[in-house]
Amino acid sequence: MLQVIQSGAGGEDEDGEDEENDLRWPKLQIIAVSDLPPGDNLDVDELYEVINDMQEAGRPIHKLLLPGFRVAQVQAEKMAGLERLIEISTFVDDWLRPFEWIV
Repeated sequence: MLQVIQSGAGGEDEDGEDEENDLRWPKLQIIAVSDLPPGDNLDVDELYEVINDMQEAGRPIHKLLLPGFRVAQVQAEKMAGLERLIEISTFVDDWLRPFEWIV
């Protein structure tokens, strides 16, 4: 998903022209990840690069919401590096579900 957001993060288009002004969602400030597909691990190095590129391209991204159990699976040093780049909080799914029955 981050690659879709990043795809308009500057660089050159097919004609070699600068795409800096073609940012998708230029006011995007928060990225929330509810979970990853089964078997996928949180790649902190790639996440760091993508977020850093987006910030350098002009997006005011300042917060990343991740599932707590995914954060717990990552090495502390890698998370510390990511936290120097962006604020990290726990993703919480708090949407109301009035038609969901608890059995």
